[in-house]
Amino acid sequence: MRTTTFGTALLAAAFIASPAVSLAAEDSSLGISINLNGRQHERNSVALGVHLSRYPDLVAIPGYPVLYDPRLNANYFFYEGTFWVFEEDDWYRSDWYNGPWMRVGRDEVPVFLLRIPVRYYNRAPLYFHPWALEMAPRWSLRWGKSWERRHRGWDRWDQRRVPPPAPPPLFQQQFPRERYPNSPELRERLRERNYHYRPREPLTAPVTPPVTTNPKREQRERERGNGRPRDDRAPGSPRGPGA
Repeated sequence: MRTTTFGTALLAAAFIASPAVSLAAEDSSLGISINLNGRQHERNSVALGVHLSRYPDLVAIPGYPVLYDPRLNANYFFYEGTFWVFEEDDWYRSDWYNGPWMRVGRDEVPVFLLRIPVRYYNRAPLYFHPWALEMAPRWSLRWGKSWERRHRGWDRWDQRRVPPPAPPPLFQQQFPRERYPNSPELRERLRERNYHYRPREPLTAPVTPPVTTNPKREQRERERGNGRPRDDRAPGSPRGPGA
């Protein structure tokens, strides 16, 4: 009788656990396939090829106002009401979890995204590997002195006064891949109706090409300008944190 009861208990436990195993298997298939050469399908958008079967399971990065899904094979984040992907040295943003995505110039990326520690980049590029996991990527080494001059102090802030993460747009859970709204007008209408959070900092910066450095040009500018490099920023644009 004991053996029968024990066997029945094992079967019951396996039956109860099976849905969780199935869900884990489904979640493990979530990922992002990047196709940077894809055709632009909407104005100013880039075909990143994001293919999540459903809304991601976002969790907070401790000590930062940023969320991420630790199971995705992608550098995929949520900050201030917007989804972000970092791929091939550039940042992309979208109001919806599966895009479409717009490339954001390096001068326009919110500073708290730049501060995310290396540990939380699930698909970190090779050049991240020498850097400490608990520290932010060393953007100035990658993007050059010109970028660093425009963003002095980006890696310094009062860690006792970090703002809370913005609430994610959970209404988008109703739209898995097979029901995902393809019309930009419909997506905008749904978001306006269901998500009322207003970001603490503007996230509507124009999409700009990545900033590239040109050491020879900077040297020429120093020689012309009595030792001072020319400021390539647009008139009236901010110098960034700490300026």
